[in-house]
Amino acid sequence: MHRTLTAIRATLPEVSALEGWRLALGWSRAQTIVRITALYRSDGLRSPALSESMLCRWEHDPRERPGDEYTVMLCRVYGARPEQLGLDRPGDPFAARPQPRALIRYGRHAPQSREWVEPMTTAAGLPAARESLRLALLTDPTGSTTVADLAEAAVEHYALHYSKHPPQILFDEVHATRQLLGQPLAAATAGADSPGARELRRSIGYLSGLLGNLAVHLDDRPGARAHLATAYAYGQRTGDLRLTAWACGARSMVALADHQLDAAAQHAEEALTHAPPGLPRAQIHSWARLPVLAQQGRGRDADQALAAAADELDADPAGSAPGRFGFDEAERALHEAEAHLALGRVEQAIRRTD
Repeated sequence: MHRTLTAIRATLPEVSALEGWRLALGWSRAQTIVRITALYRSDGLRSPALSESMLCRWEHDPRERPGDEYTVMLCRVYGARPEQLGLDRPGDPFAARPQPRALIRYGRHAPQSREWVEPMTTAAGLPAARESLRLALLTDPTGSTTVADLAEAAVEHYALHYSKHPPQILFDEVHATRQLLGQPLAAATAGADSPGARELRRSIGYLSGLLGNLAVHLDDRPGARAHLATAYAYGQRTGDLRLTAWACGARSMVALADHQLDAAAQHAEEALTHAPPGLPRAQIHSWARLPVLAQQGRGRDADQALAAAADELDADPAGSAPGRFGFDEAERALHEAEAHLALGRVEQAIRRTD
């Protein structure tokens, strides 16, 4: 095993320790996720919100790191220590040091147990965003600029830290936060359609989008369709083209998972009509249109979507955006490889993943 890993990294120095370990085992990203999911279930836990694109970013982007929970699971499934996978934090005396055989208990300590457990981010840090919003509403139940700002901050917090929390826990938290916004929105819209009301609607739309995405991870596709339809409606009402396009794209992916190709294609094409130039359009071409075209066997159209995504990504000043609503080159590469596989282009898929 170690000789194989050493040979891989000597031949391909650009391969990270995390990716090299997986390749040495001969596993695809999909196979790795299946094994991690099995570990969660053996511990009596729900399936994780882990995707191939997340694992791809951890392997290729040094700015992206798994949280402590996923670090433990990666160590367990690979049979390695954090430092062997490049997931240790040298020089940080306060960094969590997960033990590979630790069970994830989400704050539940077994008697006399000294195992590493879920850090504060889920047990306390996650509810803190909602608590700040609730406290602001106690001083101004009808809403204010502060309430609107806190709602927006909560959306950003959930989106940026999406992969660090178990999906059921995050779903409950996002749902509770969305519920808090009902009363101030009703009060804000009782008179004129104020800027504050528009901002609250916008946050409700993004929270609904997160709920839809989480419902997919929780294998609740009917619920996902309902939440994403709400996100779409609020995106249209507020004129937020990015939210509207993203919601359409997500609805396309849900329809594709249900083998409803016509509906998936319709949602994907509508998403493109709403998506602003640059990163949002690159995301829709790669994430929504490309999988549908590949499943339909439309190779030429799929190639055009790939080229359009590359052009939009190149033209975007930032070139990437973090979080659940974001997009980057690593994710585009993943969708391209999957499309090549669906079209029977195995060699092209292998080259793209390399």
